[in-house]
Amino acid sequence: MAASSEPPRRARRAAGVSGPQRYAALTERAARRQQFARRFGRNLQLARRDAGLSQDDLAERADMHRTEVSHIERGVRLPRADTLWQIAQCIGVDLGPLFAGLGSHPGAPAAEGADPGES
Repeated sequence: MAASSEPPRRARRAAGVSGPQRYAALTERAARRQQFARRFGRNLQLARRDAGLSQDDLAERADMHRTEVSHIERGVRLPRADTLWQIAQCIGVDLGPLFAGLGSHPGAPAAEGADPGES
């Protein structure tokens, strides 16, 4: 059986959206998530280094494996909220700096001139 260029069945199941459009939307979302993970990881790495900690030091303080710290810093994975909080506490920073430059997020000031009712 020849390989199909059609997206998987699950990706085609959106009401009112054709298969290729749905697949493109999923791919774009995955790309944005990956970009977010990489930027977040870079912020974490900078904060860790500013605190004078190695990956091993942070992992030990946060009760994590060093490879998990490495995966987060490289954008391979995003941590759960509780892990995020634990890491920030171990580094001695608020969560805000870890999300700096990542676009809009809860609590971010609205852009100047933006309508408060807009999302």
